[in-house]
Amino acid sequence: MKFAREVSREPPTGADAAWLRRARRAAWYAGGLAGRKLPLAGPAVGSHRRSREADIQKKFTTQIRVYWTECDPAGIVYFGNFFKYFEIVEEELFASLGYPRAQLFEEKKIGFPRVETWARFRKPVPHGALVSITAWIERRTEKSLLYCFEVRRDGDDELAAEGSYWVVCIQRPEFRPIPLPPEVIELLQDYLPPASRRSRLHGERHPHRDVAP
Repeated sequence: MKFAREVSREPPTGADAAWLRRARRAAWYAGGLAGRKLPLAGPAVGSHRRSREADIQKKFTTQIRVYWTECDPAGIVYFGNFFKYFEIVEEELFASLGYPRAQLFEEKKIGFPRVETWARFRKPVPHGALVSITAWIERRTEKSLLYCFEVRRDGDDELAAEGSYWVVCIQRPEFRPIPLPPEVIELLQDYLPPASRRSRLHGERHPHRDVAP
């Protein structure tokens, strides 16, 4: 597209500069309508999802046997016990790194209370089943971590349950929120995604909630 006016080699000023900006904008828009790829102000939805997947760090998996005491009268895992399984996997993660969680809490005088939880139960898990539970840290902020979990029966690729919870680092005994200690960041370095600010929008706190049951 040719401009109707001759553009000076000197940097335009005043009205000429405004006219040139409008002309360039019109040329860019015309080119886009003609089939040229338009630049985007931000990532497309698909690339945003790929970026989130790329941010997910190393995952940890362990196996747990379902006992009768963990089942309801129907002979399947009582829903509340899935959160006990999540706690077990988190504890096993710290133990696998050579620093048991109870020891860390006692030596550093810290804690990680749960402040928000979420779960979805897809398939029943019966008494005696062996389940594989995978955990990873989906998000982190200066003071908190979002743990995510997936539960599958041994030998079954389909999800039996999934869940997540936010934990906040606190100083004991005051229960005062504090930044994650350097020792914790170093211990979990292979599992930690880049730090981000926690969203204030309730619906954005859960990575699974945007998927209908």
